[in-house]
Amino acid sequence: MELCKNCNAELAGAYCSKCGQKRFSLANLSVKQFLASARKDLSRFDFKLFSDLPRLLFRPGMLTREFVEGRIHQHIKPSTMFLWMNVFFFLAGYKALFPREGFYAANTYWPGLGSRIVEKAAERGIPLANYIPMFNEHLAHYEKYLYFCLVPIFAVFLFVLYFYRRDNYYVRHVVFSVHFWSYLVVFFTVFPLLLRLSNGGFHWIFGRYLFESYDGMVFQAVFMIGVVPYAWLALRKVYAENIWLTIFKTVAVFFVVVYLRQWDIGMTYYLAYLTQ
Repeated sequence: MELCKNCNAELAGAYCSKCGQKRFSLANLSVKQFLASARKDLSRFDFKLFSDLPRLLFRPGMLTREFVEGRIHQHIKPSTMFLWMNVFFFLAGYKALFPREGFYAANTYWPGLGSRIVEKAAERGIPLANYIPMFNEHLAHYEKYLYFCLVPIFAVFLFVLYFYRRDNYYVRHVVFSVHFWSYLVVFFTVFPLLLRLSNGGFHWIFGRYLFESYDGMVFQAVFMIGVVPYAWLALRKVYAENIWLTIFKTVAVFFVVVYLRQWDIGMTYYLAYLTQ
């Protein structure tokens, strides 16, 4: 007798007679089916977001584990959550994950690009003081959209990282990646606001700022505090491997996420330069 993975009722056909969920098997779920299912839900707001958001933030890996074990109807679809998190991200100020200096940080993320931008402005006969705001506006356009590329790329990394497992389904890694980056969206929207408040308070009391730039060492310190422990707990929950192997993979995740962020920022700068 086969039971519904969502509500444990007895299955007599393709759909559960109690909760309506379709017979579920992660092995038979393709990325195309995963996206097609999510697309149907994007026309309306899913209020499950309010109950699942605390689980996403404070119970790392729980939502991914629920999905891969077939308990789907109890929770918001992963891709639907990710899209709503990005709406929140953009409304609250998506610059948290990107450098705030705009043009002035170009050389940091793409060596020599700053001088090429200056040359392009001169070739077009536009004063640099006028060209920089134009470039920054164009840069912001790509920052909004390139971020979505990180989810499938990170899932490919996980697919390679767990190559030896029999249950190494790409969809599992896509779901994990969606939840992980959704957490990053929330964390790097809320936590920088707290940092700016504390930095302003420090300046008000002592007459100087605690740090001048949020990027670089400050970003990495925040990442180590708020993301690395979350990643370890999520990997342990979803993939259920021993502590030391999970620590090794958490370190790998740390470097890959930092690199992907650097790559994403570099690409936004270069695309803004090419298309401006």
